[in-house]
Amino acid sequence: MIRELAKKFSAMKELVGDVIAEIKFQRGNFSEGVEILKSHRSMKLICAATSNEKLLVKFITPNREIKAAIGMRIQSEKKTWRTFTAAEVINFVDEVGDSNKIHRFNPPIVPGFLILEEILRQENFSAYNALNLKFKHFITAGEPLTLTCAENKSEILSAGEVKVIIRKLQEMN
Repeated sequence: MIRELAKKFSAMKELVGDVIAEIKFQRGNFSEGVEILKSHRSMKLICAATSNEKLLVKFITPNREIKAAIGMRIQSEKKTWRTFTAAEVINFVDEVGDSNKIHRFNPPIVPGFLILEEILRQENFSAYNALNLKFKHFITAGEPLTLTCAENKSEILSAGEVKVIIRKLQEMN
């Protein structure tokens, strides 16, 4: 599923050093493959599909070097939805062949595809045929996350800061 699509992106050497800004996910019947829809110095828009899932991913090239976050995370008063471990991140990037160094920091930054995979496991989202994830801030391993769900928009937060905005899509553009 998502890991097969993540492997397609990981095979693209021109993405090394880029980060995910947005993912659009859709279930359906598709022709398999990868297509670069737009590409310029600071942004790439790429579509990858298996026979039954498609991802449209917007990658951006950071204008400065990304460094590992240092220090303890502030605990939220809300119930923790998920805390990704460093081992989970390393296992995921090893399995899909992701060579982006930010996923090997201490603590590692959690891959957007791993976050999508976890969201699709949630009862609130498992029946959706199309989702849009907008990444506002990095999520690092060990960071306690909360998930708020609403009809039009859900959010992943850490210590009250919005990390990812999740919206249900009718269909992918």
